[in-house]
Amino acid sequence: MVESGKKRRKKAKKPQKATSSTTSAQAARDEVAESGSGGRSRRELIKNAGLAVGGAAAGWGLAYVFAPQQEVRAQQAVQEAQEKEARAKGPIAAAAVYRWVPDDAFGWAFPGQLSAESIRRLQSDDDAYAPGKWAQNATGVRFAMSSDPETFGFSRIRMTLRGQWVRPVQVTEIRAKVKRFAPLEGTLIRAGAQGGGPIIDIGFDLDANDVVARLRTDELTLGKPYTDDHQLTVEPGEIVTLDIVAQTRRHYCEWEIHLDVEVDGVREPQPLVVRDGDRSFQTTAPAASYSARYFYDLDPLSGGWKPTGPGGME
Repeated sequence: MVESGKKRRKKAKKPQKATSSTTSAQAARDEVAESGSGGRSRRELIKNAGLAVGGAAAGWGLAYVFAPQQEVRAQQAVQEAQEKEARAKGPIAAAAVYRWVPDDAFGWAFPGQLSAESIRRLQSDDDAYAPGKWAQNATGVRFAMSSDPETFGFSRIRMTLRGQWVRPVQVTEIRAKVKRFAPLEGTLIRAGAQGGGPIIDIGFDLDANDVVARLRTDELTLGKPYTDDHQLTVEPGEIVTLDIVAQTRRHYCEWEIHLDVEVDGVREPQPLVVRDGDRSFQTTAPAASYSARYFYDLDPLSGGWKPTGPGGME
C-alpha cells in the first residue's frame, strides 16, 4: 500500500514554469490590448475636440448672422415705445396768449354800463393798464385800434408750438373758427398810443368766410394765405413762435385757432385747437357809438381816467 502511494506520487505532474516564449507572447498581447485601448481613447478625444470646435464655430456663425437682426429689433422696440409715448402727448404742444404792446392804441369794450364798483376802481388808479386787472372779469373785452381811415379792432396773439413727435411734424394750415356778434357798444374805456408798432406778418380777417392765416403787408392789409408760400415744420423738441393779428371791422368775435398737421406724411384726423386757456379769444370792432366812455388823460397833474359821456371813438 505504501509502495502504491509512492508510485502515485511520482506520477503526479509538477507545475511547469513559464517559458520565455510564453512570457513574450503574453506581453505582446498585453501591449496590443493596451495599445488598442489607448488608440480608441485618442480617437474619441480628437473626435470630441472636433465637435467642440465645430459647435463653437457654428455658434459664432449664428451670432454673426443673427446679432444685427436682434439689434434692429431692439432699436425698433425702443422707437415704438418712444412713438407710443409721443402719441399719448400729441405731435405738437401749442399755447397762445394775448400780446399787447404799448405802441397800440387800445381800450376795453363792455356790453353794458360799468358798475359803481368798477367805476371806482377805474378812477382810483392812474395806470392806463390798470383795467386789465379786473376788466375781463367784468365782461370787458380788450382790443387794439388801427389808425387807418377805415378803423378796425384787432388783437395780438403770440402762439408757441413745441414739437413732441419723434420726427418733424408739418403744419399744413392755420385757420380760425369764429362766432360773430354785433360789436360791443355799452361802455368804452380807451387809452392812447405812444408810438408806431411793428407790422405783424400773419393775420386773421375775422370777418371773412374762410378765416385762414394770411400774410400781412406794409399797407396793414392781409395778403395771400400764409401756407401758400411758407412751409411750417416743427422739429422734435423745437419751439416755433408765431405772432398773429386777428382783426375785425364789423363784429364782436369769439374765436379759436385750428392747426391742420401731418405726422409722417399722414394728416391728423382732428385739428389741433389753440385757445386762451379754457376760453375762446375775444376781439371786437369799434362800435359806432357807446352809451358811456372813459378816456385816459396823460396830463401828469390832472391825468387819469375821465368820463366823456356817450359818443363814438373820438
